[in-house]
Amino acid sequence: MKASHLVSVFFGLGLAVACGVEVSVDNKACPCGDGYECVQDTCVKPGTVLPTAVKPVCDPCTCKVDADCLDSTRPVCSTAGMCVECNPKDDKCAASSYCNAKNQCTVGCKASDECQKLSPSSPLCATERHQCVACLTAATCTDGKTCSPSGSCVDACSDSKPCAGGQACCGGFCLDVTSDVLNCGKCATACTGDNGTPRCESGVCNTTCANGFAHCVGEVLGCETSTRTDVEHCGACDHSCTATAQHVVGLVCAAGACAFTDCEPGFSDKDGNKDNGCESTSSGGGTSSSSSSGGSACGTKNLPCCSSNTCNDGSHCQGGTCRGN
Repeated sequence: MKASHLVSVFFGLGLAVACGVEVSVDNKACPCGDGYECVQDTCVKPGTVLPTAVKPVCDPCTCKVDADCLDSTRPVCSTAGMCVECNPKDDKCAASSYCNAKNQCTVGCKASDECQKLSPSSPLCATERHQCVACLTAATCTDGKTCSPSGSCVDACSDSKPCAGGQACCGGFCLDVTSDVLNCGKCATACTGDNGTPRCESGVCNTTCANGFAHCVGEVLGCETSTRTDVEHCGACDHSCTATAQHVVGLVCAAGACAFTDCEPGFSDKDGNKDNGCESTSSGGGTSSSSSSGGSACGTKNLPCCSSNTCNDGSHCQGGTCRGN
């Protein structure tokens, strides 16, 4: 059973549960029982309006079509059958961002009209790098200057014609190595950015992180941490699910939020806040269909089901409770 099918979502009209799970909604078993219909893979009363995005506990989630992707931050079904943020071949990322090869919307231009609004001094988009530049060819430059590989109008240089003003001669171009992303700090030192867009500041490479990534660990700057899936840095570098969510089973970070599949026996999630876990003690064990306590306090009518969702008296396990034959 997929973890995404263990999440119950509260709406204004009551409890909705993912279709296909052997649990009940007001004693109506799923797949959807009488009086319920399946909307967005959820059993609901007819007429119930679901939110535009129900975030499932899976990251990435599998899909066949875009409609299968219920997480609003991953609305596109890729050719590999996974829910992703965007598709490079049909780039619908917001202005001043583009869809990279990892199906992430990250900072950068898609076309020159975006650059013209953002930076009049760099009005052209170098689409192979998705960076706003001053020139694409030497024809754009004036006053005898030429276009550098990074897209700046600069002076040419050679052994007999050195650069002025502290610039470095790199490949025949006078460059400012404190800001040139292809020659950062020194010639032929290009900045790269995994999970983000590279930049050069004061001669040091850095990265503007893509959505859902951040620099949380390590000394080398980068975007190594997925704040969508890392339980120790969930939603932000300083947010740990293991520190906040207590007495839980199957703890995950999904779409940047803490989630879990069940409570430990003797605890329940009374406030519905997944971030703090199962904060209340109870005699009924866990809260989802996959759990229940063993021993004498289980397995008979109106008491929690025993392990493996079984009932000792022959009654039927629904929603974690033995509910009769």
